[in-house]
Amino acid sequence: EVDIRVTSCVLKELEELGSALYGALHICKQFDVESCPHKPVRTAVECIKHMARRMKRRATYFFATQDNELTEALKQIPGVPILFIKYNAILIDKPSEITIQEIEKPKDQLTEINELKKAIFGEDEKPRRKRKRPKGPNPLSVKKKKKKIQLTSIQPAAKTSRKRRRKKKTESEEQ
Repeated sequence: EVDIRVTSCVLKELEELGSALYGALHICKQFDVESCPHKPVRTAVECIKHMARRMKRRATYFFATQDNELTEALKQIPGVPILFIKYNAILIDKPSEITIQEIEKPKDQLTEINELKKAIFGEDEKPRRKRKRPKGPNPLSVKKKKKKIQLTSIQPAAKTSRKRRRKKKTESEEQ
């Protein structure tokens, strides 16, 4: 969910500039007004810079501007996302160098802590890697084993007499 907000200082400055920016003033009045603590009204640029600096303590804001001076000032504050319009598309500016350095600081501090631990406590043994066990065949692709039929005789048969086979007489034998 996104709420578009305008500060009261920005609205005051648009009103002071008069009819040249009447369209912008009319659009800005549709948005929610963010209260800013400035008793003597500041310029829009100063108010937005102040909002960017105090952003870390409160909600996160994305700052949309076409002003190059304001863009450069916002890039000096780490962690401030900047939106701008180019060719009828809203784009987000790439992170500034200060923001990138701020992100990499904790990584550098963590490596320093690990190096100090190694220096004080000595080298840690590398954790043993878990050995992969051999896997069996896929149970769905293996043929089922045939069951062995066991012949168990209940009683040994006493001598069985041979049975004679009957032969059919053919016509030639009958005569």
